[in-house]
Amino acid sequence: MLYEAQTSSGTGNIVHSALEKVLDILQSTELFSPHIHQVKEEDPLTSDYVDGLCDRTAINSQTNRQIYGQKNSISSSSSKLQVGVSSRQSLSMYKPSAEVQSLLQGNATWSFDIIQLESLTNKNVLVPLGIKIFERFGAMELLGIDEHVMASWLKLISDNYHSGNPYHNATHAADVLQATAYFLDKMRPKKLLDAQEEIAALIAAVIHDVDHPARSSSFLVNTKNDLAILYNDIAVLENHHAAKGFQLTHKSDNSNILKNLDREVYESLRHNVIDMVLATEMAKHFEHLQKFIHLCAANIKPVSEDDLEKKSGGSSSAMESGLDSPENRRQILRMVIKCADVSNPARDTHLADRWARRIAEEYFQQTEDEHRKNLPVMMPHFDRNTCSIPHSQYKFMEVFLLSMFEHWDGFLDIPEVYEQLQKNYKYWKDVEIQEKQEKQSAVATETSPATPAVLS
Repeated sequence: MLYEAQTSSGTGNIVHSALEKVLDILQSTELFSPHIHQVKEEDPLTSDYVDGLCDRTAINSQTNRQIYGQKNSISSSSSKLQVGVSSRQSLSMYKPSAEVQSLLQGNATWSFDIIQLESLTNKNVLVPLGIKIFERFGAMELLGIDEHVMASWLKLISDNYHSGNPYHNATHAADVLQATAYFLDKMRPKKLLDAQEEIAALIAAVIHDVDHPARSSSFLVNTKNDLAILYNDIAVLENHHAAKGFQLTHKSDNSNILKNLDREVYESLRHNVIDMVLATEMAKHFEHLQKFIHLCAANIKPVSEDDLEKKSGGSSSAMESGLDSPENRRQILRMVIKCADVSNPARDTHLADRWARRIAEEYFQQTEDEHRKNLPVMMPHFDRNTCSIPHSQYKFMEVFLLSMFEHWDGFLDIPEVYEQLQKNYKYWKDVEIQEKQEKQSAVATETSPATPAVLS
């Protein structure tokens, strides 16, 4: 395509159009996939091979446009439901206390205190918070289920998180769900995502770490764990979380929130959920971030005051129509779940501090386990006796978070999140300085000569 554009004798518009197509391919996850939908229309055998032997959802661009590119596909399919559903009923299996209900009223704010909810519910956070958030996004109506099915599903997923994990437990899943909903709320005025994509993001947040063993994928590979063997050492945990989430969902009709979707809608939602869960793999962090930066640079331009006045309803969206393509929307969804997954360092400082110590404890346990089993130590810094948690936190922010949330803030306009991240960055640096001073003072006290006793 680049060669044709270079040698074309056509107008500048033709060349510009060709270059835009090239950029779309370069920014997609399908750079090395055959783009053969035109050939398929002419060659039925090729179509059979592609649909029968290849990953249709990854290669069939035409199908992607027909299924994944649809807007409001769940809403439009509501008339196709095969099973009638009852009106939403009060939830008998879990009735939050007045204190919990009061706390849940603030579930749409960034300052929401998930640790307090954990304490009030004895770690059973996912059902009450999940019901509140899924209800806020109209999920029960869109999925064609009642509240009992949703609650049963949330309880089933929650039970398959390991409550003994310091960090990767149901509270973390609830925290990521709340952050995901917060980002989706901020995105709604831009009208980039449809209702189906919003629900897919919420589902992905709930299941994104289900059955996490509190050990990294590398640890599972090094121990020749069954999961590492099953997934060929590739994105072991992320593949397991996605598969486990769907296995649990289809386990019983009473907790299957997807049971009333028609085939096309189900396939679209499933594709998006899996794509988002796999996007949480940190090995792909910089790839996803760079694609998002390029996406924004190519499609978002400054909007003048005159342009804003011309927009209906006074919308201040700076989005160009190019962001509305299926691939660009999927890239945005990946960033939603990625940012939500690692958002606790951007929470209020007292919450960020608690989360930092929880993840450190989990890493300490893995390091000790690696030493016991004579395995390669994947993160030597996380030695319980020598690790500086403040140092590890602000270094993590420097490497992974500051740039990502700066661009995320530029995209969503969420200064309360990015500014809090910067405050916490300074907080951890200050804590490290204080710890060093205290250690130096203690050493000085231990090494100073004893003061002779004064005889009276």
